Amino acid sequence: MIEKEDIIQEEIGEIGLDVARKTRKIRQIRRFSVFSKSFDPECGEFSSNDWDTDFESMSNKPFENSKCFAADFTQNLEKTMSSIILFKHLSSDDLNRIIECMFQRSCSPNEVIIRQGEPGNYFYIIARGVFDVFAKRSNEEETRVAELGEHGYFGDLALLHNQPRCASVVCRSGGILLCMNRDTFQKKFISISFDRSSKYAKLLESIPFLRDSLSESQRSKVVDALESRCVDANETIFNQDEPADGMYFIECGQVKITQMDQYKMKEVVNVLENGDYFGELALLRKSGRTATACTLSKCNE
Repeated sequence: MIEKEDIIQEEIGEIGLDVARKTRKIRQIRRFSVFSKSFDPECGEFSSNDWDTDFESMSNKPFENSKCFAADFTQNLEKTMSSIILFKHLSSDDLNRIIECMFQRSCSPNEVIIRQGEPGNYFYIIARGVFDVFAKRSNEEETRVAELGEHGYFGDLALLHNQPRCASVVCRSGGILLCMNRDTFQKKFISISFDRSSKYAKLLESIPFLRDSLSESQRSKVVDALESRCVDANETIFNQDEPADGMYFIECGQVKITQMDQYKMKEVVNVLENGDYFGELALLRKSGRTATACTLSKCNE
C-alpha cells in the first residue's frame, strides 16, 4: 500500500511554491480601482464613512415583498441566477438565500427602469414582460441594442460597484421585475462567502496531511480555489484510468469508490461520507485515476 502522506508531503511543497509565485505575479499587475462600501461579516455592518447614496430606492418604493415564490418559478429563477457569473459558484442553498432577499416590482408600459449615466443601486431579473435596452455613445443618438425577456437580467454591475449605468432599460408593455439592492446583496453575499470560507477552512484543518503540510496562508489559498458542486444520486464523478483534473471534498452525501478486479468486475473498496475526501493521489502524481467514484445519494462537493 502506498502511503498517502509521504507522496503528498513531497508534492505539496512544490504546489505551495508555485501558488506563491503566481500570487506574486498577480499582485504586480496594476488595475483601475472601483469603489464600494466595506462590510464586516462578523458584525453585519457597513463602514460608516463610505458612500451612502441610494438613488433608485427613492424612486422605486414601495416594493412588494415576494419571498413566497411558487416552487417551479423559484427553480427556474435558480437556474437563471446560476448562469450569471456573479452567482455561478454558489450552491443551491446559497442561491436560495439570495433569492429570499429579492423583491417584486410592477412596471408600466414605456417606464424607464434605469437610465444611462445615472448612479445604480439595484439588480433586476425579469419575471414577466419584455424590456428594451438602449445605449448612447458620445454624441450619437440613443439606439436600441438589445431586447430582454423572461429570466433576462440587468444591472448586475450595480451590486458590486458604485458605477454609473452603462445603458438605459425601458419596459415595453408592462411587466414584473425581481429586484435586489446593493447593500442587501453585499450583506448576504459576503456573509455567505464568509460562512463558506470558515466551513471549508475547518474542513481542510480536519484533514491531517493538509493541516500538517500546509501553512494557514496556503490553506487559505486552497479554500479560495474550492468550488461547490451539487451532484445527483448515481452520477459518476470520474472513472478509473481517466486523467485527473482535481480532488474532491464531500460536504454532504455518500460516494462509492470502486475498482476493477482481475476478472474485470467492479469491486467496492470504500464508501465515503460527509467530511471525507478523494481523488488527491492521481492529481498529485499526475497519473490516471486509480478507481471509479460514483454518488450513492445526492451530494454537495
